[in-house]
Amino acid sequence: MFTSSATQTDLFLDFASHTGKSNHLTISQPTVDTNILKNIYRPHLQAASSTYGLDLTNDELELRFTKLVQTERKITHLVLECIAEIDSRKLYLERAYQSLFDYLVRGFGYSPSAAVRRIDSARLLREIPEVSEQIEAGALNLSQLSQIQRAVRATEKVQSRKIPISEKISILHKIEFASQECTERVLSQELVLPIPTDETEQNHCDESVTLTVTFTKEQIDLLEQARNAISHCVPSYRWAETLTHLAKRELVRSHRISK
Repeated sequence: MFTSSATQTDLFLDFASHTGKSNHLTISQPTVDTNILKNIYRPHLQAASSTYGLDLTNDELELRFTKLVQTERKITHLVLECIAEIDSRKLYLERAYQSLFDYLVRGFGYSPSAAVRRIDSARLLREIPEVSEQIEAGALNLSQLSQIQRAVRATEKVQSRKIPISEKISILHKIEFASQECTERVLSQELVLPIPTDETEQNHCDESVTLTVTFTKEQIDLLEQARNAISHCVPSYRWAETLTHLAKRELVRSHRISK
């Protein structure tokens, strides 16, 4: 199965074609055809061509894209199953890496944030195997799975309790097809996450400053109304530019009143 001479593609294909129980993980025959995987990883795949799609109608292009997205989701859960098994076997230690994170970043070229998302997701998948189906259906994505893992760790630390799997499953169902904002709200409500109240300033070498501020619902509603009202002046919709514009306008108004 996992040999040092195997390529990343071979590893996925070998894992995908295996049926039965491993030492740690039950693996069922996936619905994705291994020929599809081979085609996707084939160097001369037509999709890599700069002229790909020029001979397709709009409907044909959209249909092709839909099928590729479905295949991408199938591959994602296969990748997570691989990572979960590698984690269980601690294969990264055998390959002289200090951690699974180090293995994915240095060994496979993932960015640090992408590696964290996959590790969090793979470990949740090991706990709750049905997550695989939710990923394939597009109901959940890696960002959401990583979010719930971070929230669970924070809750367990603050509340000194272990979050049961049944509670995690319930939360997962509530965040299906949800946006990032909705997911954050559900996690905060379900896990009773503490609301940060400290205001922090982080100064940078170019004298710019990063502010961390928590607004109440009423405050953020007012700010969003103001941002919408001046969107013709601040089309970027960025908060830094919005607040700067409002501050300048208020200073001009105050200056006129003082005269």
